[in-house]
Amino acid sequence: MKAAHNVTFWRYADLTGLELGLISNSAHVFPRHYHDYYAISCMEHGASYCLRRGDEATCVQTGGLALINPGQVHTGGWPGGQPITYRMFYVDAGIMRAAAQDLTQRPDGWPEFTALVARDPVAWAGLQRLAAVAPAAREPLARQSALCTALGTLLLGHAQVRPAAGPGREPKAVAIVRDVLAADLAAPVTLDDLARAAGLSRYHLLRVFKKATGLTPHAYRTQLRIEHAKVLLRAGRAPADVAQDCGFADQAHFANRFRHFTGATPGQYAAA
Repeated sequence: MKAAHNVTFWRYADLTGLELGLISNSAHVFPRHYHDYYAISCMEHGASYCLRRGDEATCVQTGGLALINPGQVHTGGWPGGQPITYRMFYVDAGIMRAAAQDLTQRPDGWPEFTALVARDPVAWAGLQRLAAVAPAAREPLARQSALCTALGTLLLGHAQVRPAAGPGREPKAVAIVRDVLAADLAAPVTLDDLARAAGLSRYHLLRVFKKATGLTPHAYRTQLRIEHAKVLLRAGRAPADVAQDCGFADQAHFANRFRHFTGATPGQYAAA
């Protein structure tokens, strides 16, 4: 673990699928984005909006939790005043599903947080204990027990199990475009390419895709590139190589986009 500037990340071999972060004294503003995993935040100092629609913002205050489901498009930012300090817990969807199955004894379905912002001192304490135990514990059992307790409290108090998504839940054109965008992240793709693949006009494609995903195809592909870059950085790849493999114009462009979406530089993220 290494600290750099105001961002620190932790990852553990015995807690595969969990990433912890501490962001201190930050004034960073995140664009609209999503995650393929659960993102849980403990606001330790200040206040931040975590979803914005038009001129409305849902804010998490000091002592509050932000509970973000996979695929939920959201923003995050500092609304002014003092910079904010918060902890992040990024949890793989499979880990959360296994925890829900243990609690409910239901083999199907996925847990879904029912509110974006919550205030729960017990759940807060469980997450803070996980944040304290994970870096300090010498035995995996301590970390794993803290994780199980923290997730169990959150799921029991703030989630419901929804049915697993079946076929036909989104327009076929959107599924086709998702596949095209993900096929080769370094290859150039035009709007005409996507429209031809989907069998729609360019305007219709943009409208249908944004309605289904909350993002434009370009923003969606940028997210795919950022998430793939995280995987490569965790594997020890050099930022310059990651930039090339993920389709960024150069290393400077990659670093700028990476920080815009994650709040950290590639070097800060890879240092955990």
